[in-house]
Amino acid sequence: MHIFYPAKSECYTFNSNKKEGDWSAGSRMVYETVTLSVNALSFLLYSTVIGYLSMPMLLALLVLSLVNYAVSMRYIKFVESMREESALAQKHFYCVLNAMSNVKGAKDIRIFGMKNWMLGLRDVTLGELKKLTEKTRKNKRIITFSVICIKILRFYVLTLLSAYVKLRKVKIGI
Repeated sequence: MHIFYPAKSECYTFNSNKKEGDWSAGSRMVYETVTLSVNALSFLLYSTVIGYLSMPMLLALLVLSLVNYAVSMRYIKFVESMREESALAQKHFYCVLNAMSNVKGAKDIRIFGMKNWMLGLRDVTLGELKKLTEKTRKNKRIITFSVICIKILRFYVLTLLSAYVKLRKVKIGI
């Protein structure tokens, strides 16, 4: 939905009813299923290989995987906590939008000079929606960055541990 505010020459874009993208149920279901499958397969493969090499490697993998899981669960809880707040803000916005677009109310708006008040109310509700959207995006960026850092850390820890184990076996074998 595009809302043009002529006095400020700005166009606000807000799309709460996306059919695609990050917030649609189908998109999230596919993404989460693929992510879960990849993580489970990686854990299985890593643990099989690492189980043959050493127990500290398996423990490192397990700890880092649990940290990754905890960070992901924190994001899910955040999204769930924002759902009610977002629904209330959207309800206010669409209530104001419906009042502004109601043909029967147009006469009252003109008679009582409510145009500026309605536009101000619309801007306030749009501001609420923008704040919530930015808050969600900021949190998602932080969580995504954290998950990437954990995966990189997991890779380097496992690489260093496997190199250590190989070096130790070479020294013992000599």
